[in-house]
Amino acid sequence: MLKEHAKLAMDCGIPKENTFVLKNGDMLALSKDGVRVAKSIPINDIYVDGKRIGDIGSAVIRDRKIMSTDGVLVVIINIDSSKGKLLLEPNITTRGFVVVNDNQELISSIQNKVKSIVNSELKKAIFSLTDLKNRIILEVNSFIIEETGRRPIIMPMIFDTKEK
Repeated sequence: MLKEHAKLAMDCGIPKENTFVLKNGDMLALSKDGVRVAKSIPINDIYVDGKRIGDIGSAVIRDRKIMSTDGVLVVIINIDSSKGKLLLEPNITTRGFVVVNDNQELISSIQNKVKSIVNSELKKAIFSLTDLKNRIILEVNSFIIEETGRRPIIMPMIFDTKEK
């Protein structure tokens, strides 16, 4: 955009030597003899997020970049851990990853993968929601990379309720 603004200035009759495309931290020196690029000072980007300024962590930025390119896949699971039972079929929802209606075969494969993981974890002598969540993230991530080449953020939502 800066280059386009400099080009626009030249199109309006400003001499090329009087247009500047600078990087963050670059300074211009103005004097009676003209304008020149002066020294540069070290400067970091400052991110603005709503009302917060500058306190956005690198993990947040990384996640937002992933979501913008590869999307999000939410895995919703209802279990009764006391009975070691999956109560409903896993529900897969996506945003920015794939259109569910256009990719039923892939979504079905992901559901089957999740179902297998859940049933396997529920059969263990010591069941842990954290272990289940981590295993879903790791194995579904590997499966999706292999199938699509994409790396969406995977968010398991596990509801542990009592079956009636």
